[in-house]
Amino acid sequence: MNGENLKMKNEVGIKNTINIKTWNVDWFRNKKRSGQEREYNENDCDLNAYINIVKDIKDFLDSRQNAIVLLQEVPYKIKDGAMWLECDYHKKLHNDFPTNEFEIVENISRNYITRCTIAIFKKRIFSRDLNFKPCNNRIIGLNLGDDITVLGVHMPTNFKEDDQNDHMWRELIEYTTDKKAKKEKLIIAGDFNGYIGCKNKLTEKRFIELARVAKDIVSDDTPTYIGQTPIDHIFINFNSDLDYKVVIEKDWGNSDHKYLQAELKY
Repeated sequence: MNGENLKMKNEVGIKNTINIKTWNVDWFRNKKRSGQEREYNENDCDLNAYINIVKDIKDFLDSRQNAIVLLQEVPYKIKDGAMWLECDYHKKLHNDFPTNEFEIVENISRNYITRCTIAIFKKRIFSRDLNFKPCNNRIIGLNLGDDITVLGVHMPTNFKEDDQNDHMWRELIEYTTDKKAKKEKLIIAGDFNGYIGCKNKLTEKRFIELARVAKDIVSDDTPTYIGQTPIDHIFINFNSDLDYKVVIEKDWGNSDHKYLQAELKY
């Protein structure tokens, strides 16, 4: 193969490769909390954990082609009496990823949201999926050109059939099914709060329904949550016989969740 053909082959390989990191950063609390289970206090944010996470994200985006980072449980608002105020760490995150180099996508249309799911990537690589209408702040949609759609999710658990959280699961399953029928490539990555065999049986049921229309490429049951459960996943709806590599963080370094990384050819 001559030099020109090799260059063209490498360019095609880069174009058809996507790199994803998904990480529930748990409000940057570094596995500590002063309140109850669902309570978020700004003084719980750990500056060292935040600094380490930001450095890790930048290293990932700087070293890979077509790279995107999906974060769950990012601080957004805190309640001060009757007022909802932007958390300082939400402001700090936007300042630390300046708009001349990076883009941050999030769905924060509601004022009373405590935490949100976000995507961070280098400018002009991904774009917001205007056809995808997220039902709440826990899910976002991006496009890599016309080739592939990426959803970042933080799925609920402990819900009842036909309630708002159940509808979020059903909408995701229907969207995935529709994409597969149209042969449109889709990646779904994030914290699913579920797995096959999990305690909450309605969550398990919805998780299995999703697994019937997309493949979980993180399939070795390694715990990803400090509670020793494998609740973080990356699903794809296209031919997985192509090369892909998955990395799971070795330990819970800066969050109560391990991060997942995947390099996928599509």
